[in-house]
This record gives sequence, C-alpha cells and structure tokens, in this order.
Amino acid sequence: MTPPYPPLRSRRTEPPPGGHGAHARRGERSRRALIAAGMSVAVGLLGLTATAMASSAGTKGATASPAAVTANGIPQFDHVVVVTEENKFYEDVVGSSNAPYINSLAAQGASFSNMHGTTHPSQGNYIALFSGSTHGVNDDDCPHDYTSDNLGNQLLTSGHSFVGYSEDLPADGSKDCGDDGSNGYARKHNGWVNFTNVPATSNLRYSRFPTDYSKLPDVSFVTPNLDNDMHDGTVKQGDAWLKKNFDGYVQWAKTHNSALILTWDEDDGDDSDNKIATMVVGANVKKGVTSSTKYNHYSILRTLEDMYGLPALGSAATAKPITDIWDVTGTPPTTPPTTPPTTPPTTPPSGSVNLARGKPTSTSSTESTSYSGAKAVDGSATTRWASKEGSDAQWISVDLGADTALSRVKLTWESAYGKSYKIQTSTDGSTWTTAYSTTTGNGGTDDLAISGHGRYVRMSASQRGTAYGYSLYEFEVYGAGSTTTPPTTPPTTPPTTPPTTPPTTPPGGSSADLTDPHKKEIAMELVSSAENSSLDWKSQYTYIEDIGDGRGYTAGIVGFCSGTGDMLDLVRHYTDLKPGNVLAAYLPALEKVNGSASHTGLDPNFEAAWHTAAKDTVFQRAQNDERDRVYFNPAVSQAMTDGLHALGQFAYYDAIVMHGPGDDATSFGGIRKTAMKKAKTPAQGGNETTYLNAFLDARAAAMKTEEAHSDTSRVDTEQRVFLNNGNLNLNPPLQWKVYGDPYTIND
Repeated sequence: MTPPYPPLRSRRTEPPPGGHGAHARRGERSRRALIAAGMSVAVGLLGLTATAMASSAGTKGATASPAAVTANGIPQFDHVVVVTEENKFYEDVVGSSNAPYINSLAAQGASFSNMHGTTHPSQGNYIALFSGSTHGVNDDDCPHDYTSDNLGNQLLTSGHSFVGYSEDLPADGSKDCGDDGSNGYARKHNGWVNFTNVPATSNLRYSRFPTDYSKLPDVSFVTPNLDNDMHDGTVKQGDAWLKKNFDGYVQWAKTHNSALILTWDEDDGDDSDNKIATMVVGANVKKGVTSSTKYNHYSILRTLEDMYGLPALGSAATAKPITDIWDVTGTPPTTPPTTPPTTPPTTPPSGSVNLARGKPTSTSSTESTSYSGAKAVDGSATTRWASKEGSDAQWISVDLGADTALSRVKLTWESAYGKSYKIQTSTDGSTWTTAYSTTTGNGGTDDLAISGHGRYVRMSASQRGTAYGYSLYEFEVYGAGSTTTPPTTPPTTPPTTPPTTPPTTPPGGSSADLTDPHKKEIAMELVSSAENSSLDWKSQYTYIEDIGDGRGYTAGIVGFCSGTGDMLDLVRHYTDLKPGNVLAAYLPALEKVNGSASHTGLDPNFEAAWHTAAKDTVFQRAQNDERDRVYFNPAVSQAMTDGLHALGQFAYYDAIVMHGPGDDATSFGGIRKTAMKKAKTPAQGGNETTYLNAFLDARAAAMKTEEAHSDTSRVDTEQRVFLNNGNLNLNPPLQWKVYGDPYTIND
C-alpha cells in the first residue's frame, strides 16, 4: 500500500463451525488500498477509528544501525527523502550566509564538492534523476509522456513503495502543466508524472507528506513550489522553507535508519560543468565530510537502485554509486572472493548490461496497443509484448543501434510461450543468421548462450505452445563478455534415444524458478489449498459473491473486488482483449462504485454476466494476466533479486496474496523489512534457510495481529514443512496441511 492511505482489515475469514466449505476462507488481501475517494466509506463500513488505523501501521524502532548493507557498502534505509531545489551555482549555496540551515546540514552529514547536474534547462534533469535518461528532452515544454521504466515503477513492482510530493500541485494525481501564474507548481520540475507506469496515487500534493515519518514510503521525492525551490524565490527563502519543513524529519531520520538527500537540478548558467550543491544527512552518514569524488544525477539514482536491490537504469548503469560518505560496520568486501563459486551464476554478474533495454523494436503483430514490442524491452517484469492470437508465424526484433558481438539472449515468457522458435541476428535487418533454434520450448525463462554478432536480434517463432499467440515479459540481449559462465546451449534437436528410466525431477528441472510453468502451477495449487480448500484453482474463475466486508463484489481467482479498483482494471483489460464482451457494458457502473460497497448499476444481472464471461478463455486469460501483473510477477521478481529459489519465491507470492504489496508492518513490504533486520538475504551474502525462517517468523507474527489471520497453518504446516525438509526448489512430491486438511502433490 502506498502511504498515506491506512491499512484495511482482511476480508479473509476462518472456516465456519463444522467444516471447510469451498469458499470458507474466500477473500482478499488485507492490505489492498482503496482509492482516496472511497476511503471514508470503507472506513465507516469497517468500523475503524483513525486511532486504530494509525496504531495498526506500527512505528519502526529507533536505531542508528542500518537493517542491511549492500555489497558496495551502501546502507539500506527504511526511508529516503529526496528534495530538489532549483538553478543555483554551487557557490551561491555552499558557504553562503543566505543558507545557514543548508550549510548546517553539511555539518550534520555529508556534502559534495564535485556533484554535477545532467543538462540544461531544468526538465531534463528531473527526468534523468528519476529514470536514468533525459529521453532527449532539452526544453521545458509540457507534456512529455513515457512508458519506459523508472525508479518509481521499479520500487512499486518490487515490493517497495514510492510517492512524489509536489507543493501547490492542483490535485492529487494531477497532470496539469502548471507554471501559468495561477499557483507555484510547474510540471517541468516533477519527473515522475511523465511516466505512465507510475500510478496517480504516487503523485500527491505536498500537503499529504506524512507528519508521522514512520508512515513515509521507502522513497519520496519532494518538489517545492517555484518560490521555495529558489527558481523564483531567493536562496534565503528556500533555506528557511527547508528548515521549517524538513528539520523535524532530519533529526528523526538520524535515529530511525532513514536519510535526506538535498540536491539541485542545475546551476544558474548554461555551461557544461553544471556543478551543483548536494547534501546527505541521516543515519549512518559520516558527519562533516566533503566528498571530492565526481558524481552526477545518475550517481544518485544508481545509489538508490543499489540500496533497494534494483537493476540500474540507462546511464545509471555506468554511473559511479555514492560509496564514500557512509558510516557503517560489517560492510561486505568490495572485491570478489579469490575462489570461484562451485556452481555457475544463474544471472549475469554485476556490471553486465542488457543491450536491448529501451531500444527500438519491430514486431510481426501485437494483440493490442497495450502489448507493444517496447513492453518487452522496458526492464519491467509486469509489462509484456503479445502477438495476435491464432497465428504460428510471429516475431519480435530489437535494434541495438550498432553491430555488436553477442553472447546471450534471455527470454522471459508469459504463459503464451513458443514451442518452436529461433534466435536470429542481422547486420542490416533483412538478411538473418540463426544463432539458436529449438522445437521443444516449454515456456518459463530461456537463458540461451549464442555466438555471432549483429545490430538486430530477432526471436522468430513458428509453433505456439498454447492456443494463444506469443507473449514475452522481457527480451534481453547481452554482448560478448557480459557473462563469465554462459549457460550451455541446449541441443537444437531432441535426443533420438529416450532415457531408459524416467527423470526423477519434475518438468523444468529441479532448480527451476517459479516462472517455470510446472512450478507456477504448483504455486497456484498451494495458494488455492489455503484460499479455497481445494487444489483446483481454475474452478474459481466463475466465483463471485458479496461477502459483506464493505468492498462490494469479490470474484475470480484472486478475489477481484468491485470496491477496490482491481475488478475495474480486470474488466478494462478483458475489454481491451475482447471488445464488446458481456462485462464491457458494466464498465461505467464499475467506475461509479469503485471505492464503495455499492452495487448500483450492477444488480440484478452482474453475477450472471460474470458466470457467462468466466466460460470464455479470453476472460480466464485476463484474470491470469491481472493476477500476474499485480501479485505474482512483483513477488517473484523481488524474490529473485533477493537470491531466493522457488520456495522463497512462493513464500513471497503467498504473502502478497494475503497481505498485499504495501509497506506497513503487516503488509508484504513490512514483513520483508522485518525479516531483513534479523537475517541477510542470499543476495546480501546470507544463508537462504536462515533468511526464509526469519521471513516466515515475520509473516506469522503479522498474521497473528489480526483475528482473521490468526490461524498460521499455511506458514507452519505448509511452507515451514518444505523449508525444514530442505526443499528450497519446491520439488514434488509435496505433502502439507492447511487448517488441518491434508494435501498432496505427487508430480
């Protein structure tokens, strides 16, 4: 959940006396956010007082020690606030008598004598700081809109939280250009609003900045108005505003594992040096130090991405992260061990670059404008390219911009995968050379070693693995030398002689990730055993009822709700895939009831229409898509970033399904943070079993804070059983119990 919205009670209920009905525990995540317009209605229906809601969020304990430290020695803060001021030379600020508070921040923390803006004029700097690229912007025109990845989207899709706060923003979520004299807001100083994958709920007025700092998101960006950011006002005015608005947070941050980053967009000229003032103050920041290392906006972005385990975007990938101002102990060594690991890495080593990210694409077809080729190279695990349905011969190609020596291609398939396909390269886009070929594709993730070179790389498919078309979450390309131990290329044809004994591991291999179709099916069945008292999760496509929890109708495989927005998103997606479907006529009504328990415009025929739609394979696919976009993909992506195998990936997914992807103490993000204070993730050099035990402990503790979740058997007699058995890969046979009921998966 994104602050400042409070958490909601779970609709999940314990089994009724006398048995476990098919929908006895049917329900939704306890942390799904209601839209602001419906909050007062939901609170009234749930009987929550403001005091109760505030106490349920919890307060992080005071500590001067970070929860964890990255491999390059950067503290992993609970909260970071980034404030950007405007158009001042370094000398106008540092040492100036007009900026006593700002200079006191330098004394309380760290400052930089060699920090630089990215470009001129202002707007490109804000976009670069937020996304790793100026996107070619060299003006202050409005609007600019992009679909590419950015820090906000990275955080929100990986179990973290982000909000941008703008002073004098006309309204929450506004895309107004501003700067017209009517108020002090200017969109050119708001980097996040330019990206369509950052939701409106992360674009708030500065008046919504929490006064209870423990309720801040993981990362906040703050833009003062044109007077207080020194654009129209003076340095003295901006200095006074910063002291009034942020000194309380600064003092709190020092003892609450948090930090403030104060920077400027550019200097007050048009020179290429573009030297700017920057200060960092908070917990685990050296006091009174001045770094002379040359840094820039991309360095700040890279530091934040490293801090939260995110891939570096654009120019941040080659920027130097800030590592010389932190006061931490137990920092892992920055040099690799002299003895190589006994098993090859499953992901590219640090420093490798996906050459395809953000590059131009061409496709044979697209299912709709929502699934363009660009979605397969945007670095996001929640967006995808999809071809039209019903056609075997389809392709997608990416233009790397120059002839390049190549070593690897990585395909991350949605459920619509290619059974027969080729990876081809070309120097001119017309003559193609086959670098890899298979007729036995089975979906999931294909990490392929190739050789050769080319400017263009193409996945050309000739046989579908499903009744749909083809769909890729990511199409990644790596240059020669970008991985030290490439995976072995599978044979292009299956062996002519079958093995004399059947394999002892399930399809996908014993170490397959949860993205493997077989492992994903296991995950769906495990969740269904707790949600529906049945392994048959597909029977829930037709489910719909109002369970009286104040969220209107609950329906489908993960409990989409008419009152919380995700049912509306689902029906919109279904209508994109199949215009004129039986539910499309209810879109206006779903928009009106969003945020409430009302059935106005839905009754009396909506349930019957849902049952009709549920027989349509396109609607079933739409439900799968939304489940994956909101819950499965973010959970698995975060687990992979944390270095977890299939069991850990499932533990994250099950937690998001029940608790939601929020950041308060009993949502997924808060549970993960609690675990990381007890043990390091494998990606941080920790032991996987130790970390997962800490995560399950934190999960069980969070469940016990709410009566509806007090039965922790889905943790204790399911996930903990697998962990105690050492089954980190979640390989069958699996035996477990939930609410006392036994279940088995044999293969």
